[in-house]
Amino acid sequence: INECRRKVDLNYLAGTILDRMSEEISSAYYIAESGVLDFIGEDYEENGLETDRLNFVCLLPLRNAGTNAEWSLTEVGYYIKKKNNTLIGTLLRRTSSEVDKNIETGGLSQVLSRSVKALSLEYFDGSQWQRQWRSRMEKGLPQAVRINLVLEKEGRELELETVVYLTMSSV
Repeated sequence: INECRRKVDLNYLAGTILDRMSEEISSAYYIAESGVLDFIGEDYEENGLETDRLNFVCLLPLRNAGTNAEWSLTEVGYYIKKKNNTLIGTLLRRTSSEVDKNIETGGLSQVLSRSVKALSLEYFDGSQWQRQWRSRMEKGLPQAVRINLVLEKEGRELELETVVYLTMSSV
């Protein structure tokens, strides 16, 4: 029963993370003329772990809006922090309601999981998958983002992948 519970817990965690990422990425918002809004996906290294991070602006529903459909532009970032001498990192989600020219900093970070072995993101430009994306250079949002997430907990590894289509894509 405990083994079954661990499998369910890990599957639930991974599914919850991918659902949240998918919902927010699909509502990414970009206007070239704004000079503020951006979508930046890049490779980086965190204490020896090669991983990806993504920062973007999207439309999120306001908390406590009740039945009113109120939305707000919000900076969102996903990235991994890793401790030295370990293969497992912590996946963080950063949000800021103050959208400014530097969408890669500010706001508050929330732990999504302390069991992340890998996070890989790729961006579809309409003909091929790219390892990195900068909307200001690409002149728009990618058509899709492929998310590959690997979690490891108590010796069990789970890998899930999904493709998210961006509704505001202009590429």
